[in-house]
Amino acid sequence: MTYRVTEFRFRAELSGGDTVDVEADQRDWAAMETQDYPPNAHVARSRYLTWHAMKRQGLTKTSWEKFNLDQLVYVTDVTPDDDDEDGEGEQSLDPGPGQKAPGAARTSRSRGARVSRSPKS
Repeated sequence: MTYRVTEFRFRAELSGGDTVDVEADQRDWAAMETQDYPPNAHVARSRYLTWHAMKRQGLTKTSWEKFNLDQLVYVTDVTPDDDDEDGEGEQSLDPGPGQKAPGAARTSRSRGARVSRSPKS
């Protein structure tokens, strides 16, 4: 089986109210493959990829166990339409077949994560 996916984007809701958009890549996927998750453990794998990417990028120093049980409330995939500010979807970024769209897989100007804080009530 051949895997061609090289980047994964996740939005993590943390227990303190922060929301973090993080980009995982093959380094994080390779680390996840060393874990004993069954092939259908999609939620556990997404949570692990999110943690590993955040740790690799210096966004958390928390152990996997503590992060998974105490800090990570919810994780979802981020699609290009989730970041669509111009209303045109991914098509506005598509340079053509085989070409990587400029900034299409980034969550901020610097490669990595974007953190937003929820307003305090």
